Amino acid sequence: MAFRDKKLGEIGEEELVEIIIKYLDPPKPYEHLLPGDDARDFLPSGPKLVFSSDAYGFSSLKLPWRTWRDVGWAGAVGCISDHFSKGSIPHAAMISLGLSPEMRLADFIDLIEGVREALSTYNIVYAGGDLNSSKDPWISTSIIGYTTAKKPPRRSGARPGDKIVATGIYGAMGIVSLDGINEASRHGWIIEATRRPRPRFETSIVVANYYRWIDASMDVSDGLSYTLYVMAREAGLSVRLTSPPRHFGELKEYCRARRDPERCVIERCLAGGEEYGVVLAINEKYVGEITEMLEKYSVPYAIIGEFIKSGIPGEIFWRGERIGIVRWDQFLGWRKNYG
Repeated sequence: MAFRDKKLGEIGEEELVEIIIKYLDPPKPYEHLLPGDDARDFLPSGPKLVFSSDAYGFSSLKLPWRTWRDVGWAGAVGCISDHFSKGSIPHAAMISLGLSPEMRLADFIDLIEGVREALSTYNIVYAGGDLNSSKDPWISTSIIGYTTAKKPPRRSGARPGDKIVATGIYGAMGIVSLDGINEASRHGWIIEATRRPRPRFETSIVVANYYRWIDASMDVSDGLSYTLYVMAREAGLSVRLTSPPRHFGELKEYCRARRDPERCVIERCLAGGEEYGVVLAINEKYVGEITEMLEKYSVPYAIIGEFIKSGIPGEIFWRGERIGIVRWDQFLGWRKNYG
């Protein structure tokens, strides 16, 4: 039997940890602790530290068309996206894994290489982590970063009249959530769009430079409608949508045969998850200035509406009608009409 075909239960933790250490970043000249030590040391490169953590069960990450490398990538970028929404530059990551002893070593290596590819793409130090045995495999990513923003925008700070700017491109994962895996797997553009989600680093630069006029921000990880719902609810406001977010051109063709194509588009843009765009609540006076910077950095975005005082906090309205909320729940799966 080839070594890579062995199962993790036939190899053992110590040798697997040695494999992971080969993928860790070497220390910089100013660092003292080495890869494989109990911790890593760094010099701060900004006045404020930002820390975030994200964890996923593989059952939610392992779409049929994702390889183990894709799963490793997807397990890392959600945490990266959190930093970008707060104007933070992620610096170093710790990755913890709970894996089945029945997992093939080749799949384990692919998983680690996918993590490494994601972190390297965003120039994040792969500093270490932990390894565990688990009947229900999972991945947990913790990242420390730095920001020049004295007050990174909260998710709860939206004010009445703030314009809502959504970065990112939507619709592909909305088909997965509303129409199912089997339907989504028939469309190559959906597979390509959802295989490896890519948060935009440039968004972080804009947030860090314009945080004074961005009253609230939140990344889109569990669906755009859920992000809007949380931001509005925590601010005691509602959402009036006036335009759909940026979306895939193929989505219009997909919805063309529906009874109400326009509603089909907006519903699939609002559902979904893992788009890793950012929703910004921007002071109306500075929308032009901030969107100009997004354009300068080629960040896809759209002004999709505004926060208003109306009805029950968290409600979302599209053309006068209340829109249902769709979100991914780690315990319950896709939940429709949430909230």
